[in-house]
Amino acid sequence: MRLQLTLDAPGDLHTLKVVRRELDLVEVSSTLLKRCGLAAISAVKEIAPELVLVAGTRTVDNGVLEARMAFKGGADAVSVLPSATRTAQAAVHDIAEECNGWVLVDASAGSDTTAAVLPFPSTFSHIAVRADHPLSQTSERQRRLEVSVLLTQPRRQLAETLSTRPDIIAVRPSAIERDYEGETQWIRRQLR
Repeated sequence: MRLQLTLDAPGDLHTLKVVRRELDLVEVSSTLLKRCGLAAISAVKEIAPELVLVAGTRTVDNGVLEARMAFKGGADAVSVLPSATRTAQAAVHDIAEECNGWVLVDASAGSDTTAAVLPFPSTFSHIAVRADHPLSQTSERQRRLEVSVLLTQPRRQLAETLSTRPDIIAVRPSAIERDYEGETQWIRRQLR
């Protein structure tokens, strides 16, 4: 099981510096991308080049330009929303394939379970959901996508979430209080 930190604000880069040794992935959220642009991806790559970097582009339509910019900027993956058009999915798939990247379906904003069964292109390998999403609550998932579960209250949600064996646990700095290092180390110990 892998651990991901999702960055939402420029100040979260400090948290990344403190906890990067405990992480496997880092996501530059759509909020941070909108606020800082591709400079956020560059900053993360400079701080933690060893981590898998997901650009939270949350593509809905087209997506060619943003996917290409994110991959060329250093991202290993980009995200699309479950409601993305088939044209957008195909376009993002082509860019991901061209750049040796992969795509995450970001269903963390809703509870629609159809995203887990849609016939997504082959580069679509992950789906992100919140801990209260129905897909995160079943250990008998019939899917080909790896599941990333975003915890908003790790101390309360982690034990139950771990029982469903997700592939990735994602947290935000705002969810791990002020003791970023201690909280992240605690989460990492639970994943072992």
